[in-house]
Amino acid sequence: MRKILSLLLFLHFALAGFSQTILMQDSNPMAAYEVKKNGPNLQNYGQWFIGFGAVTPVGASSDNTIFGKSLLFDFGYRYRYRVSNFFNTGFDVSYYLQGNRLNDAGMEKVFDGLVHTRENLVQNELRLSPFLRFNLTPKRGNYLGTYIDLGGYIAWNFIPVFRAVDTRLNNNENRSYNRQFDPMQKRYDYGLTGRIGRNKLIVFAHYRLSDLLKSSNLPDLPRLAVGIQFGL
Repeated sequence: MRKILSLLLFLHFALAGFSQTILMQDSNPMAAYEVKKNGPNLQNYGQWFIGFGAVTPVGASSDNTIFGKSLLFDFGYRYRYRVSNFFNTGFDVSYYLQGNRLNDAGMEKVFDGLVHTRENLVQNELRLSPFLRFNLTPKRGNYLGTYIDLGGYIAWNFIPVFRAVDTRLNNNENRSYNRQFDPMQKRYDYGLTGRIGRNKLIVFAHYRLSDLLKSSNLPDLPRLAVGIQFGL
């Protein structure tokens, strides 16, 4: 009788421990049925990006910059909200750097009015860019596909810089002058943006609607910049 009771007690505790283990493992039985909401073609998607480009001669009545030497760099984060298969909305937050290399006519309008080896008007900006996205491949899997973004931007030029450099011919020595918080430049600007992308490769264009410089006597700068972005 004692052996039977001992066996029953052993079986009772063993089964209780087994059922307790199974209960802990099955604490979230609906996990397999949860709907994912984050992904390239799901409700929410975010990605870091990096971009490179150049300022074009478009938008200036008398261009005072050197085309091909006025370049830009853009690095930031993009959030996209999926409204439907065809239509999305979102925004970018980015650090935007643009250097405007002045030609001889532009140099005569700033600083000391002399022609130096090179002069640059530099924008260090924090940009906010809301956009609307139109998907050209609405029936796709969980990837970005081909799309067009249309939107605008507003920018804070938090460190406007003017830079002048002279090179001595006899010993190749450089003399430079840097003026941070350049009083010639406005601190805020805004414009339009357009992009066409395929997955994480994007071709973009920015068109500045506002004036960058405070006086009409200063150099006339182009308004259109184009380039390429890469999703990270």
